[in-house]
Amino acid sequence: MFRKMVFGAVSVLAMATSIAHAADMKEFRVGILGGENETDRLRNYQCLADHLKTEFGFEKVSLFPAADYDGVIQGLLGGTLDFAELGASGYASVYLKDPKAVTPILTTKQTDGSTGYYS
Repeated sequence: MFRKMVFGAVSVLAMATSIAHAADMKEFRVGILGGENETDRLRNYQCLADHLKTEFGFEKVSLFPAADYDGVIQGLLGGTLDFAELGASGYASVYLKDPKAVTPILTTKQTDGSTGYYS
């Protein structure tokens, strides 16, 4: 499931970002949330890094495993990350502080066709 979401995110990213713009970027920085040890996270995301290099022509794709959500949130707010997968509260946290620091490119669709998060 995780890999399907990552590949789906990359596919949407591919549609949302022009190849010309991506080619101008020398480095693409990906924030990785916790859930497993750092070595495993880096290994699991290496296929994404390789795919981004191949498809967009980045010279370098850097993976940044964060200890917690706040590390990724601060990276997005500070402009040191270009991409991260966030849950609803992580997205809201970034958006409320700086709406220009984050752009949603993928969300889940419920069985009734609705999107979004309701608690």
